[in-house]
Amino acid sequence: MKREFTARALLTLIREQSFANATPSAVLTASIVELAEMAVASNIYLDGIGWLIGQFWEDRERQEPREGEPLLDDDGRLWSREEMGDELTDEEYLLAEKIYQTAEFCSALYHHHPFDLRVLGEKCTAETLLCTFEYSNTALMEWIRTAKTRRVAALVCRIVLDAELNKAMRDNQAVQDYYAEHVYRTRSDNWQQVSDCEAFIERAMNGMAVVAHHYEEARKRGLEGEVVQVMDMIYGWVPHVFEEELVGASRAILEAANRLLPDALTLRNDTGARAYINKVFKEAGQIADEYEIDLDIHDGYSLTVGYMETWLERKYWGDRRKEEEW
Repeated sequence: MKREFTARALLTLIREQSFANATPSAVLTASIVELAEMAVASNIYLDGIGWLIGQFWEDRERQEPREGEPLLDDDGRLWSREEMGDELTDEEYLLAEKIYQTAEFCSALYHHHPFDLRVLGEKCTAETLLCTFEYSNTALMEWIRTAKTRRVAALVCRIVLDAELNKAMRDNQAVQDYYAEHVYRTRSDNWQQVSDCEAFIERAMNGMAVVAHHYEEARKRGLEGEVVQVMDMIYGWVPHVFEEELVGASRAILEAANRLLPDALTLRNDTGARAYINKVFKEAGQIADEYEIDLDIHDGYSLTVGYMETWLERKYWGDRRKEEEW
């Protein structure tokens, strides 16, 4: 929808609505994180952060600027000082830059997209941490635990959690289901409420800690990669104990899956995939009997069977199918 706003009028509107009518000097001296905290807290149509993003871009993915947007060029970027000309004073242009940068940061938070961690401050400026949204990033986890901006901390935590979930979706469905049950159990988190943010951070941190501890316990036993994945599939959930029979059976099933996998030159098709899965399942049933573990490969309602079928599909097709097809 086209708007007839001057650049100056838009800056005033955003200051009033997103930043609690803070003065221009207060906006300029605040950090981008502090301004984002204020934007998230603002109660504008129950979506303060979305409202701020929407003042610049039509789709909030920053692909297309709003029609009639006085601060952005056709590519959705802030006009340069020279291009802005006399519409803004030098101080007002500095304000426009600060608000634009805050809106960009808010867009990353809103869509759970990674961003340059240097915006969070000194503890996250080491080069190796700039794009590491993982639970193993101890500096980032400490920032989430201790940041005064609790709403922003919750949204940053959500980005980390989504990254960990994406790894689980690719590598270990049992872990994915653990996150779904214990962390993503509610979609009603209200980022405007600090209490909801604290509850989400605690839930997410505890969940990621449980998964990290589970993998660490496996590593202590010399178990990594697909062996752990197969164990988790057989158990059907994480965490669990690493029984000797479970370890042996998992190694044997993984060996069978790799041995029965057609070579790279074999043409892949759906019929071949089904045949491969059936062969592995047949051996898996025999292995389960040998190690006396509970695995009914004929149970179509079993989580384990579902996990294993997805795993074997991916092994069979490799990179031949795009990830979104799974």
